[in-house]
Amino acid sequence: MSSQPWVGVLKGHSKAVRALADHRGALCSASDDGTLLQWDYDAKSEKRKLRGHSGPVLALCSLDRALASGGVDATIRLWDVKRGTCDETLAGHTKAVTGLAAGATQTLWSCSADQTVKHWDPNGSRCLSTIVACSTALTAICSLNQQLATASANPTVKLWDQRTAKPVAQLVGHTDGVVDLAEVGEHHVGRRYGAGVGVPRTYHPAYVAAPAGGDVLGGGG
Repeated sequence: MSSQPWVGVLKGHSKAVRALADHRGALCSASDDGTLLQWDYDAKSEKRKLRGHSGPVLALCSLDRALASGGVDATIRLWDVKRGTCDETLAGHTKAVTGLAAGATQTLWSCSADQTVKHWDPNGSRCLSTIVACSTALTAICSLNQQLATASANPTVKLWDQRTAKPVAQLVGHTDGVVDLAEVGEHHVGRRYGAGVGVPRTYHPAYVAAPAGGDVLGGGG
């Protein structure tokens, strides 16, 4: 019996893997090598390789109609994974696209090192709105029902109303920049910068932030 904690290793990328997504029951990955891979999980092997970005691919998001990817080339690409084709390219960011999230109505949200969040209509390749979210590079984005969470090189997490694109709260608690966000049931987790020193923090959706220098104040459980 193997003593290894994992059940398999998937090899195919030639550089660091930056993002993972479950797209229609299949695992997909994005890498600094500029490619996306779809995996045959049972065979533990590469099933399909997608090329199109002109640099590292940093973000993935599964939508009803396509798999979305965001890259250092400042573009978002919408893929028909089954056919292995890029059907749409969304341009508008001026720096690397660092995060993607499916909105409450299957629209697409993106965040970028250009400090903005953009709301896209994937069906028409239109940018519906742009939010100047902070004064530093954005690092992650997460859709939370009717709200949106964004993270940046600042040690805070901001919450936005998806319908109005207005800020509703700011969560504090980290001591360094936040690199990732995830929805975990009814709670949301942020992870700070630093390999090996990241400290996850869980926030209830009802939490709001106190003024600068204060603690997170909350309610609702």
